[in-house]
Amino acid sequence: MINFPRRISRGQQNWSLSKREDWISGFWPGILWYLYDYTRDTKWRDRANVYCQNLRPLSLSSAKDHDLGFQFFCSFGQGYRLTEDNSYKQVLLQVADTLSTLYNPKVGTILSWPSRRESMNWPHNTIIDNMMNLELLFWGK
Repeated sequence: MINFPRRISRGQQNWSLSKREDWISGFWPGILWYLYDYTRDTKWRDRANVYCQNLRPLSLSSAKDHDLGFQFFCSFGQGYRLTEDNSYKQVLLQVADTLSTLYNPKVGTILSWPSRRESMNWPHNTIIDNMMNLELLFWGK
């Protein structure tokens, strides 16, 4: 498993890294896809693919939170847009299905943190970040 660049803190020269479970993990491969889109240099495509493949295991588990849109539409979504590789599409469709399990028809929104319902004493919690998921859900329908 590889880690994902997150930020360079002020006064530092090295990246702080995060694990694939971090909500920002799709941003780095997305940036690499944009570099490929701009330059058409295959080294960026290949690096983006390495990071995407490292995210793939998250697509195979149940939804732990609402961050799937950030993690997958920024990475696999850009990969599919640029390559039309069906394997990217299949991951996106799987993630959209998984994400849809967090939908609450009584409220009409996606649950943000299933594990926090009891500790927060809220039967349902939704934050604005769920808006990111709408594009993935509409794309996947």
